[in-house]
Amino acid sequence: MTTKGEIKGSNWVYPGILIGIVAIFTSYFLFIPAVLCIVYAQYQVNQQKKPMTYEEEYKLWEKDVEYAEALIAGLKNYQDLVDETTESPIVTKQGEELLLVVEGAALVETRRQRGSYQGGSQGLSLRVAKGVSYRVAGYRGTYEPGPEEPTVIDTGVFVVSNTRAVFTGSKQNREFHWSKLIAFTVETIGKERLVINLPVSNRQKVSGIGADTETIETIQERIAFGISLMQGKEDAFIQNLRDQLHQLKQNAPTKSIS
Repeated sequence: MTTKGEIKGSNWVYPGILIGIVAIFTSYFLFIPAVLCIVYAQYQVNQQKKPMTYEEEYKLWEKDVEYAEALIAGLKNYQDLVDETTESPIVTKQGEELLLVVEGAALVETRRQRGSYQGGSQGLSLRVAKGVSYRVAGYRGTYEPGPEEPTVIDTGVFVVSNTRAVFTGSKQNREFHWSKLIAFTVETIGKERLVINLPVSNRQKVSGIGADTETIETIQERIAFGISLMQGKEDAFIQNLRDQLHQLKQNAPTKSIS
């Protein structure tokens, strides 16, 4: 999977950083619980690992600081994250700035699976006299439709900008305007793939974007920032990140004296 506009850094984002990314949008969207669940789950996984040495803990903390600093610098100069003249897979609109381009993203929607007939019979032949038999006709029974399950219906490119997100594939295209976004939630399909669902008010069926965990975290990050740009709250967004970074630096690992 290829991602353009990604800010390189630690594979595990400090929980406070990701929480800060979405905290200022509490009154607008309902996606915070889902984001916090992912952050907390990842935090718990790291906590349950064997105790780290001071050197290991400091190295992880240092990577988190580097990532946070790079994230703030990148978002502050968001116009340079993606070069629309050479890297844009879509026709951008006037004033539109691309924040992220993900190649190899999956478009996921619920599809009803194959159903089956229940209680059917193949028929039965009954002998009533010598040389005479009577056959009971078979029947297929009652048709039970299969369950609706998240299904990958196409693979293509997913783009996040300051006004919308767009999926474009070989079979399907979807557009998600931030002004019509209701919320976004994350769920798991399969063993290694997450799906970020993006319900919008102008479409009844919910579409989602599937990718690996690290890519989904980056997509969440850019969607939150794209919404802040649309609302004119990018300065508050970045200041929130600075506050989280300051807190992170205040919590630097200390070497215990034995």
